[in-house]
Amino acid sequence: QKHLPRLSIMPKIVSRTRRRSKSRSRSNRIVLPSSETKPSQRASKPVPSSPSSPSSPSSPSSRRPDMVPKPSSSKQSKSQSKSPNPKPNLHILAHAALAFLLRLSIVLLVDMYEYSPDSTDGSSSNPNPKQHDPSAFKYTDIDYNVFLDATDFVRQNKNPFDRHTYRYTPLLAYALSLHPHRLFGKVLFSLFDVLTGLLLCSETFASKQNKFYTILTCFYNPITINICTRGSAESLIVLFPVILTLYLITKSSTSSNPYLTISLAGLTHGLSVHTKIYPIIYTPAYLLTLSELPPTRLLPFLRSVGDFTILEKINVRKPLLFGAFSALIFSALTYISYVLSGPPSISQGLLYHFARLDHRHNYSPFFYTIYLLLDSKISSTFLSYISRFFLLPTSLIIVEISLITKDLPFTLFLITFIFVAFNKVITGQYFVWYLTLLPLISDSIKWSNLKPQLILLTMTVLYWLWNAFRLEMKGRGAFLDVFLASEGFFIANCVLFRGICKNYTKRKRKSKTKKR
Repeated sequence: QKHLPRLSIMPKIVSRTRRRSKSRSRSNRIVLPSSETKPSQRASKPVPSSPSSPSSPSSPSSRRPDMVPKPSSSKQSKSQSKSPNPKPNLHILAHAALAFLLRLSIVLLVDMYEYSPDSTDGSSSNPNPKQHDPSAFKYTDIDYNVFLDATDFVRQNKNPFDRHTYRYTPLLAYALSLHPHRLFGKVLFSLFDVLTGLLLCSETFASKQNKFYTILTCFYNPITINICTRGSAESLIVLFPVILTLYLITKSSTSSNPYLTISLAGLTHGLSVHTKIYPIIYTPAYLLTLSELPPTRLLPFLRSVGDFTILEKINVRKPLLFGAFSALIFSALTYISYVLSGPPSISQGLLYHFARLDHRHNYSPFFYTIYLLLDSKISSTFLSYISRFFLLPTSLIIVEISLITKDLPFTLFLITFIFVAFNKVITGQYFVWYLTLLPLISDSIKWSNLKPQLILLTMTVLYWLWNAFRLEMKGRGAFLDVFLASEGFFIANCVLFRGICKNYTKRKRKSKTKKR
């Protein structure tokens, strides 16, 4: 009888312990993540619990923070990688639109300044009114007036080469005759200048390091803005085809159909050579890059060509395809020009630039010599042979550079720089040829080591401009001073060329292949 109260208490204690153990097992079964649960626990049904009760073991507030399963970050990264990011493209397009509006406003302001509202014959339908003051400062390039006169001859079913000093492809005159307004050519040149900047800002060329510099120099470069708004056709007939060819060749290494891309590059290169003969200097660099020839020098290269051992080192298909399509489009466009304009399209549009002699002052170190020889009794035929002889050392340097360097944008920049510096005629539009390529290699050059060379170049340019102003605007006899300034400019270019080659380091492009 004394033990009866104890026996009555024992069932209550046992029931309490069983309840506690069950609650612990339930809480453990619910909190464990799916990867750590046992098959028997996965099959068991979860015990329902009220979400409003904070004391329930299955509520989020009762769980430990380290035991709560977190969402996988891999799914978020995949969703972020799949989602497009149009901000950089829209950013570049906004700069392109602003750059085009800037050029268009300059063209309109210059037209308001240079032309009066009254036309030459008293009618408002004449698209070419007279200038309000012949002695006033003229912003428009004289070549643009040549373009306008040539387009007038085309509209009258005449030969555009009837206009004196028209020495371009006749296809340019036919293209500008599509619209009768006198500003159509300037607007077209400005548009292609902006399109060239868009190509340079593409992902194929621009890296993260030089994106801002590329946008600044392509869209807001005062030199290129001045050239296209004055009426120079360099952006249409030279810069855009050359940059497009470089873009296609660079794209062919990652393209799914490289032979199609190389064929298109050959077409654009043939177009650029036809419209302006000078891009023919890029042909060795293009062919050697596509052939995948390792870097070498000129004499070993000539020996390997002589004994045909070079065929074992190169890829023949790509250079042959590029050369065939370039020759095809060049021959077709030249034939069409010959049909439209006759022999002047060959003699004036192409061959004239090989033997061009300009006695007017320019940046070339040879201009004063040509000026003195033209006044002498030496025949012009002999002078034309001398001018062709100047191309021989430049051609050897171009081939040597194409063989040594294998970074194609840097190779084209060096070739253009040397060609312009050693040319017998150098005008302001020639500088745009290599300044357009400069954004592609700017992040590979240590500009901090080139400050003395750049200061020397700037001083020689300012000295040349001052003497040219005295000669042309003030009418003073400063030919000798301009000649000395041109020689100093040539020396500064040579010093800068050496410094660029010395401070160049080939950049390492990040591969865009996905890791498996």
